[in-house]
Amino acid sequence: MEDDILEKKEHIILLMDLYKDLLTDKQKEYLTLYYEEDLSLSEIANDLGVSRNAIYDNIKRAVKSLEKYESKLKLLEKHKQRLALIKKIEKENQRDTKDIEDYLEMLNVTLRYFMMAEGIIRKKEIKQGEYHGI
Repeated sequence: MEDDILEKKEHIILLMDLYKDLLTDKQKEYLTLYYEEDLSLSEIANDLGVSRNAIYDNIKRAVKSLEKYESKLKLLEKHKQRLALIKKIEKENQRDTKDIEDYLEMLNVTLRYFMMAEGIIRKKEIKQGEYHGI
C-alpha cells in the first residue's frame, strides 16, 4: 500500500518535470507544495488562505491534466523506454567485458603454460648442449 503511494507520487513528480510548464501558475504552486515539498492539504490551505477543498480540487484537476498530456505526448513512457534500453546496453557491455576478461585470463594461463613448457625444453636443451637462444 505504502509502495503504491510512493510510486504514484514519484510518477506525478516525473510528470511535473515534463509537463509543469503547461499548467496554470496556481496548479504549479499547489502541486509543488503538495508533491515536492510534502505539505498536507490543510497546511497548503492555511498558508494560502483558501479552503482545503479548493486545494484538493485544483490538485486533482492538475494531476488529471498531467495524465492527459502524457496520454497524448507519451514523453514519460518514451523516457522510461530509453532508460530500459540504456540499462540493457550497460548490462550487455558488462557481459561483453566479462567475456573479454575471461578470454584474456584464458590466454594468460595458456601463455604461462607455454612459457613454462618452453622453459622446460630450454633446460633440456642446455643440459644437452643444444640451446642456441632465440
